[in-house]
Amino acid sequence: MLKIVKVKFSDYYESVKCYIDLPGVCPHCGTLISPQIMFGSPFSTGYFKTDSANSRVVIIYRCTNDKCLKFFVIEYKFRKITHLEGYNQVRTFDYLDCEPIKYSYKIPFQIDVPKNIKDIFPEFFNIYSQAQQAEKDNLDKIYGMAYRKALEFLVKGYAIRRNPNDVSKINAKPLGNVIAQDFGDLPRIQALAKASNWIATDATHYEQRFDNADTEAMKMFIESAMTFISADLTADEASKFIEENDPKK
Repeated sequence: MLKIVKVKFSDYYESVKCYIDLPGVCPHCGTLISPQIMFGSPFSTGYFKTDSANSRVVIIYRCTNDKCLKFFVIEYKFRKITHLEGYNQVRTFDYLDCEPIKYSYKIPFQIDVPKNIKDIFPEFFNIYSQAQQAEKDNLDKIYGMAYRKALEFLVKGYAIRRNPNDVSKINAKPLGNVIAQDFGDLPRIQALAKASNWIATDATHYEQRFDNADTEAMKMFIESAMTFISADLTADEASKFIEENDPKK
């Protein structure tokens, strides 16, 4: 619903009309509302600089649901400015047409994954990032399952990279069988993947079997597996470099 909101600039004697599309849902309680407008303030440096790309207006709203009544803020940018020539050819505005700016209140965080793991296994990185986000959001009942899925994409992805002719076989096997059958020559990675899989799978069950391990241990095992796989991939690059540049060949 469009509404005219008058905003006062510090360097202009009159309030300026801003056409605002009011929010229809409270972000706190989710109720359909026609919010109460509490206050509007420009974010630009002045009335005569509203042509600036950084010009903004901020509106403070209040939910009209009696069981909520919470405040929220929406920032708008000026989408269209209509100009008029006023008294003594002083420029004035007919109105400022505004559109809301979408905010994300998720705090950014650094995900520590080796670069070659990100580049070679991007789907693992995406799932692992979402698992970490779920953990940051305290979704403690589900983020263990997300880590389990990330582990499967890492382990199977690496197994396929090592055995590119066995793609269909690896994809069809349960993760536990891939760990047992395709990593016998890499016992450290095999042990880390096996322990991670046990703990992560246990998190999906109604009754948990392991009382002496938790998600912190699982994460530590997955991170260590990443480190070993990353080092193995780097060693492959070093071997390739030596083979291509060995003067004895």
